Amino acid sequence: MSSLLRIAAVIALFGIAVLGLWPSSEQVLLSSLDREAHPNTSEGEMAGVAAGNTRFAFELYEVVREKDGNVLFSPYSITLAMAMIRVGAQGETERQLAEGLHFTLSQDRFHPALNALSQGLDADDHDPFELRIANALWGQTGYPFRQEFLDTLAVHYGAGLRLIDFEDDPEQARVAINRWIDRATNGRIPGALPEGSVELEARFVLCNAIYFNAEWRHQFARQLTVDESFHLRSGESVLVPMMRHDGPRMLRYAQGAGYQAVELPYEGDRVSMLVLLPDEGEGVAFERALDVARWEEITTALSVREVKLVMPKFRYADSMSLTEPLGALGVTDVFDSSAANLDGISEKPLFLQMAFHQAFIDVNEERTEAAAVTVSVGAEPALEEPVQVIVDRPFLFVIREKSTGTILFMGRVLDPRVGG
Repeated sequence: MSSLLRIAAVIALFGIAVLGLWPSSEQVLLSSLDREAHPNTSEGEMAGVAAGNTRFAFELYEVVREKDGNVLFSPYSITLAMAMIRVGAQGETERQLAEGLHFTLSQDRFHPALNALSQGLDADDHDPFELRIANALWGQTGYPFRQEFLDTLAVHYGAGLRLIDFEDDPEQARVAINRWIDRATNGRIPGALPEGSVELEARFVLCNAIYFNAEWRHQFARQLTVDESFHLRSGESVLVPMMRHDGPRMLRYAQGAGYQAVELPYEGDRVSMLVLLPDEGEGVAFERALDVARWEEITTALSVREVKLVMPKFRYADSMSLTEPLGALGVTDVFDSSAANLDGISEKPLFLQMAFHQAFIDVNEERTEAAAVTVSVGAEPALEEPVQVIVDRPFLFVIREKSTGTILFMGRVLDPRVGG
């Protein structure tokens, strides 16, 4: 390995040491470079990255909304995970990632801007809420990862390379990665990688985890929560716990064609939840029309009003493979063992064998707690199946000297039984 690499016994990467995600007994390979605390970027570039994430969020929602049941995902977690893959992507693979996820800046400008945005989002000691963003990389022991790839992950994502042996013990690797995810999400996403999901062909696993926990600025009155009817799209009504404030609150509100919207701030006012309520019978039509332009129209229309709000408590988790949703957005080559170009990660051929996302949310009278993880598993293309050749019919043969190409003997066998 390059002399720039060092084995660290104590990990002090941004967002990682605080969480205690890497026990000191584990071997971690790091770039000698620290995370850039003040990236060379502009507010305009950061705004462009945020706008790209918003556009990606609504385009991905358009794909996944067709599934049955509740939907939950973290666009920002997926953006960060795919941005780390982009570090090592080249050619058509890189172009598809940039276009599909709306990474509009060139790589040299994009990663500093995303770094600055992420560090600006992370909660500090002065914030009355938790918002933690962590990135990590596991790599096969002895594998020839490119130094530039490791440096970029260290400088802009605070991610070191944790050495692990997928080839000899993929199950131990899976357990170790799940342990990190469990800690990074405060125990809200346990067992993210199911048994057998990490195979011996794996060469690296990239993870992003986001954890959020905040109290409402205007908490609901727990004593006023009662079971009331919630009307499903099927026409059926079910009883669920419905929360309410103990009186009207001054909230930002908008009403337009086919919807009502209300914004619920969390303590500190840095983060809020915007609830979008389609008119009765307009749910499907509203969803289909919801894009970036409509979103901007709704958020621009918000103004402070006195609001009496009644809404349900809810708690659920969701998970999905990202292969098909990202494929629908044009990101296909990175998942194709014959087309992927991840030469910026290693001199050996790699592709994404799997990418999946899992999220959790709990909304109650006092607070919202949410977590998400995005995992990408990179592997070498499997060796091709052996070609079978059964010489059971007439054939030709040539005996030649290889360095000069001189043919020494040449013949045809019609019947191997003929002897002389």
